[in-house]
Amino acid sequence: MKFIQAFIFGILAALGALVVELVISNSYSILSGKNIELDYYSAHLTFFLIIVVLTEEIFKYLMISKLYSNPTDPQRTISTALLAGSGFAFVELLLLHFNIDLFYLDSKLIGVFLLHLATAGMIGYCMLFKKNSSPLKILSLAFCLHIIYNLMVIFNLDYHMIFSYLVIILLPLAISVYGSAQANS
Repeated sequence: MKFIQAFIFGILAALGALVVELVISNSYSILSGKNIELDYYSAHLTFFLIIVVLTEEIFKYLMISKLYSNPTDPQRTISTALLAGSGFAFVELLLLHFNIDLFYLDSKLIGVFLLHLATAGMIGYCMLFKKNSSPLKILSLAFCLHIIYNLMVIFNLDYHMIFSYLVIILLPLAISVYGSAQANS
């Protein structure tokens, strides 16, 4: 039941982030008289892109901290964080569906999914193993991982390089889940 709850919390976190992002972009449009072009912001490092990434990571952090206020079981904590990241990615993939044929599974879709798994998993990992880390440090790490991914996409780096980056982030998480499962058995 906790795993289904984690996926749903991920969906709710993504929807919450989306609402905040829409409020910010619409407020900007009203105050400046200019529209934020989604094609532009996703292809350039802009202040709005930084705000979007920060908003998403704040919502992920809040969601994961709500799921586990005092995490103790490494396997369950990391698995739950990864499932919450899957819920978050699910919403983003649904939104991308309007711009990309979902049946054509390209690198952007896989990258978005792995990115949200990695950042949510890293937040869960830090909450579990770095208990003295401040929320600001954890958010900074997740933000940096996310913005580096975005920069790799913006500068059209090779898909294999982007995929390798995401796997390098996910690998320690997978090892910690597997290691704690082995220790518990």
